[in-house]
Amino acid sequence: ITYDEHGGFFDHKAPPGTRENPDDTIAPVHPEGAKFLGPRVPSLIISPWVAKGVSSLRLEHTSIIKTVLLRKFGPLHPDMGQRVQQSNNLGNLLTRKKPRSAKPMPPVRPLPDISQDDLDVDPKPRGNDDFHESMRRFSVPG
Repeated sequence: ITYDEHGGFFDHKAPPGTRENPDDTIAPVHPEGAKFLGPRVPSLIISPWVAKGVSSLRLEHTSIIKTVLLRKFGPLHPDMGQRVQQSNNLGNLLTRKKPRSAKPMPPVRPLPDISQDDLDVDPKPRGNDDFHESMRRFSVPG
């Protein structure tokens, strides 16, 4: 899951390759364009083949493309340009020898006790106060 609208996440680091975060290992995004990457993009890698934790592996949008190319064609995949060639792939995170078999289940809250009187429908129209009272009565305790 890649969230590419970088306005919603705080990032404590400047983009790699900028004055604030110099990094000579960054290839230019375009030979005649910017010499640094843009803001970091938060991503969640969700798979039974991925170990639990946080990765410091530098990924970028083309990492997804490179992963698909490597899975479909292997190391002799079609050339998709310098950025794809230099990017890391998500396969570097698929480190488990066997997939996780346990499926995590969210905690389940018990339903509130509801009597038949609570389920009877009142034929007359209810006002806004009745709606709020119904919501309060039937809400699941938190």
